[in-house]
Amino acid sequence: VRKLSRKYTKDITVSAEINSIQDLVRTPADERALLTLLILREGTRTSSPLIPYIMTFLLSAHEHIPSAWDHTSADGAARRAGLVNVDGGAALIMAADALRKAIAKDYNELAPRAIEKLPRLLGLTGPDIVDVTKLYTFQNFAEIWLAIRSRSIENNGYGALVPILCLMNHPGEGEVSNVNIGINSNGNMVLKAKRYIKRGEQLTLSYGDLSAERALLVYGFPMSVWSKLPSLKGFES
Repeated sequence: VRKLSRKYTKDITVSAEINSIQDLVRTPADERALLTLLILREGTRTSSPLIPYIMTFLLSAHEHIPSAWDHTSADGAARRAGLVNVDGGAALIMAADALRKAIAKDYNELAPRAIEKLPRLLGLTGPDIVDVTKLYTFQNFAEIWLAIRSRSIENNGYGALVPILCLMNHPGEGEVSNVNIGINSNGNMVLKAKRYIKRGEQLTLSYGDLSAERALLVYGFPMSVWSKLPSLKGFES
């Protein structure tokens, strides 16, 4: 909110909307939902310096996460059918559907309020007006919400989107990550090398001890990866 205030200090309308965000965001779920809407909006700005970063969310970050698959579309239905046919697939689909239902709840509770209270920030008025009915659909919202969840870095209990850092992959099978994250004395995130890293070598960051279910449902790992991971005890029941 403070950063937005500094950017739009001279725009009275935007400043007023920014100041109203604290009243609009009542829960952590509201916070993530609003961030989702703002990222959707930012992705429509042709002059935004954040476009290359944001497009990674819009184009691919959610693609292999089952909760993003729209069962009413041909592609989504085919992906779901393929997952159901693997061992334990029915339970995975049930879990994915439960999460999608929770996302729908966040969308229905926050989106209408945000569109009403933040018309300038969300592009209903001012320059670069957007088509609300096309941009802020539930499907678009779910895809970006899931992308944020899969890419955010934990910081003091909150999920933070850190450009470049949040695009790092988990190390491959049998490998160990070559960087980790630290917090310096100023409270800033710092990327630290764990060993010597060669020029051109990919930086990898551990996502923690992954189960097959978490690897698929949260991060969208391909079946060739998540099927080799241990399953959560009692997950299918």
